[in-house]
Amino acid sequence: MFLCFVFIILLFHYFLGDALQEKHYLHFKFTALSKASTLPEFSAEAVADGRQIFHYNNKEKSWVRSSLTEDDSEAPVNPPDSRGWFIYQMKTLSNCADSECSELHVLQRITGCELEKLPDGTVKSLTVFDEYGFDGEDFIVFNSDALQWIDKNPKAEETKMKWDRQTERNEFLQHYLKTCMHWISTFNNSRKTPPDVRVFAVKAPGDQHKLLLSCLATGFYPRDVEMYIRVYRIKIKDQTSSGIRPNADGSFQLRSSVEIDRNHKEFYDCFVIHSSLTEPASVEWAGNGADCETESHWALKAVLITVSILVLVVICYCISRRKRSSGQSSGYGDQTGREMRAEPCPSHKAPPDVRVFAVKAPGDQHKLLLSCLATGFYPRDVEMYIRVYRIKIKDQTSSGIRPNADGSFQLRSSVEIDRNHKEFYDCFVIHSSLTEPASVEWGKYHQKLIFD
Repeated sequence: MFLCFVFIILLFHYFLGDALQEKHYLHFKFTALSKASTLPEFSAEAVADGRQIFHYNNKEKSWVRSSLTEDDSEAPVNPPDSRGWFIYQMKTLSNCADSECSELHVLQRITGCELEKLPDGTVKSLTVFDEYGFDGEDFIVFNSDALQWIDKNPKAEETKMKWDRQTERNEFLQHYLKTCMHWISTFNNSRKTPPDVRVFAVKAPGDQHKLLLSCLATGFYPRDVEMYIRVYRIKIKDQTSSGIRPNADGSFQLRSSVEIDRNHKEFYDCFVIHSSLTEPASVEWAGNGADCETESHWALKAVLITVSILVLVVICYCISRRKRSSGQSSGYGDQTGREMRAEPCPSHKAPPDVRVFAVKAPGDQHKLLLSCLATGFYPRDVEMYIRVYRIKIKDQTSSGIRPNADGSFQLRSSVEIDRNHKEFYDCFVIHSSLTEPASVEWGKYHQKLIFD
């Protein structure tokens, strides 16, 4: 019995310690296309912990700062290798260096560094990488310790021999990656934001005898968090999770849900572990039905709000008529009249932050679940779907448009694809805040970002 108790304590500390670990990364991502009709020939960005800190502007032909914070001020500014060098490599591999390419070829690169720290500040792991993908397949990677390239594809053997002889460039890449390691080691130590946790329930779709109990944690930073719903302090199995999603302000959110009996008598709470908290947080759900937003509640609220607005309009109209008929014109009355005049609401338009990523498809090791997430956009209406070779894919699953904590909205679309695909996928978004539709690319090469 005592050994079981010790095992449970050790297991708890293991999961607690894992959730309290700090994980940071800086990624430079490059893409070049041999045939660029609607998409740019070259695109690149630097992303730190899910935030784009700068990107390449093709019009100005230079790198532009994006959402730079105080913690990003020492980030490496000039990425390794130029736009022209990268496009030249793409055309060389595509066998169309001196002429226009007749077929679509894609060269992608991801380079950067990643850090994991234990709760006491000890560095658990610090890694650097520089990897290339060509036409959706792994191509070649850089070993910064040995100053040599490792071919991941038979097509890369010639490139490996050529790049191994470029000793000065390899030494420069090694120095650049060391600079990245130094920066990531001190990155964002000062920023920690605790989660805002809410527990609520709605009527379960398709079953009037069930409630869908949900726990929403939002606004937290850094990204890593552990959260689940418990009954009598015991974790419930088979919970559905939204996955950790970015908010428009650089923080993150996570939702977990589970179906429970409508006439339950159990005690439920939401348990959250995050590095910003000195101890795990527990938020109880009363379960008295006060926060169960059923259709009848919404209908009643709508009626009450409508009646209240009508009463307020009538009162204001009567006051205005009385003042005009009595001829009162004091300074106070003039000011009130100015305040009561209807002013047009300023236009509020926020463009979507679009991410494309993939995870292993549940239940099928030969499939990937490719997803497109657009968040932070306003107003609500948006059109978004995943395309293959710029053709809309049928039978996509959608989360539906959902609200964010800051008043903006988010939408996720997903589709299963073959794990060994060679197709070109992108996410196509149309929104009133954009001057033209946006397209965000994805290739198999991005898998490093999702399987770590």
